Amino acid sequence: MFEMMWSTREKVLVSIIIILGVALGIVLWYPTQSDPPSNQSWQTYSEQDEEEVNQQKEEESNTIVIDVKGAVQEPGLVELEQGARVSDAIEQAGQLTEKADSNQINLAARLQDGEVVYVPQMGEEVSILVLPDKANTTVNLNRATIAELEQLTGIGQAKAEAIIQYRDENGSFTTIEEVMKVSGIGEKTFKQFKDEVSVK
Repeated sequence: MFEMMWSTREKVLVSIIIILGVALGIVLWYPTQSDPPSNQSWQTYSEQDEEEVNQQKEEESNTIVIDVKGAVQEPGLVELEQGARVSDAIEQAGQLTEKADSNQINLAARLQDGEVVYVPQMGEEVSILVLPDKANTTVNLNRATIAELEQLTGIGQAKAEAIIQYRDENGSFTTIEEVMKVSGIGEKTFKQFKDEVSVK
């Protein structure tokens, strides 16, 4: 009887060992089978990300940013497609105001990234209506109008008027550094536009 009981125990132990072995085999086999789909999903996701980044770069290369100022409804930066014209920039800026002098604007002129479009008011004389990149163009402190001075970095209407007043009272600027003698223009402000101005 003891031997029969022992045999039964042995059978139970063998059964448990078999069950554990099968369970362990399933655990070891399942990750091996599931890994490829997981890696495949990761690779697919990475490829989609790369395609989206490339598409975004391509879209950015086909756009330009223009600064529209003066007599328009909504002055500020506008984003346009390559090959856009002044008329497109004005349309993005909410069209002209009632005081705008459209006769001084070349609506058909093509634009490049970083340009400034300034729309003058009636009776205002402006020599530069579409200003190329400031790195390639300077504003002459001795001949510039208020509108042209306002195109300088850090210069608003009040400071532009102060420059004109100083020039009228003291004569032409002999150096660009002399503009720091104008009320409201210190060294910090001067550094912002010093590469955009000239005196000759």
